[in-house]
Amino acid sequence: MRRALFLTLAVNEQEIQRNPSTVNGVTIEAVSSNVDDKTMHETYLWPFANAVRAGTSAVMCSYQRINGSYGTRLEHLHPDPS
Repeated sequence: MRRALFLTLAVNEQEIQRNPSTVNGVTIEAVSSNVDDKTMHETYLWPFANAVRAGTSAVMCSYQRINGSYGTRLEHLHPDPS
């Protein structure tokens, strides 16, 4: 049986400055896509829930910032499986 890897790109609204950078010794933080909890659940998270229900074998974390935190640090997007 084949299983798919699912890439989490929730709230991925831009293609530039998604990662921090350093210019002339000054660190520039990545831009944050800010969205309220209700909108995140009603608009963005349904495809991810459906992928898990369909039997995806793994979920790859996103790297952009969401509400000021990097996607890999948002527990409601990537809960601890233990």
